[in-house]
This record gives sequence, C-alpha cells and structure tokens, in this order.
Amino acid sequence: MITKCILGSQSPRRQELMTLMGIPFEVRVSDVEENFSENMDVRAVAEFLAIKKANSLIPTLQEHEILITADSTVICNNAIYNKPADEQDAARILKELSGKKTRSHYRGLDREIKISVSHLVKKRTLHFHHYLMIK
Repeated sequence: MITKCILGSQSPRRQELMTLMGIPFEVRVSDVEENFSENMDVRAVAEFLAIKKANSLIPTLQEHEILITADSTVICNNAIYNKPADEQDAARILKELSGKKTRSHYRGLDREIKISVSHLVKKRTLHFHHYLMIK
C-alpha cells in the first residue's frame, strides 16, 4: 500500500496539478544535471531526463512511497528548446518559434514504486502565434 507520494520536481505547475488533484505529496529535488547526448533522438530526451531524475532519487525512497518525476521538451526543426537562461534568451526563443505552424512537445513521466517502474511519454503539438517584441 502506498502511503506517500514524492514529487521529484520543483516545477510550480506540477505541484499545482498534484494539489488540484487532491493528492498529498512531498517535494524531493534531484541535483542531477539535465544533460543528454547530442546524438540522442530529440523525441527520447524528455523520458531520458525523467528517468535520470528518478534514478537519482530512488535511494531516498522509503517503503510504500511512490516517486513521480517528469520532464518536458519543446522541439522545433529537430532542435530542442531548453528553459531560457534569462529574459534575453526567452525573447530569442519566442522570436525563433514565432509564426511556426507546429511544434512537437514531449513530456516524459517516470513513476517508481520501489522495484516496479513505469514510463509514459506523451506527444503534443503546439501552435505558436507570431511573436511581437515590445520594449
């Protein structure tokens, strides 16, 4: 029987979703570097990072705890757009994505219950409107 849900994410949105679903949880943050091989298929990165985060937190699990980790990637023209480093980087990314018809958005989710492991990868297509930079 699961007695505690551990969310391996600092994401305010993921925490909000857990709260909205009425699931009590504890946040445990992984200090793992979110890096990956440049040769990796971009569609596999979100799941790879979710599993990498989970693997770093598994040793902290107690009996009857479930660990949930996740990652999201935005892909355009076979390139991954990471979280912007600052406001200038965010403006650059929005400009590059501006007016593009479709975008692949992959989410990787990894759930660990001691020995049992399950993975889920979900693909979404996003549509970006033209970006107008106002200063």
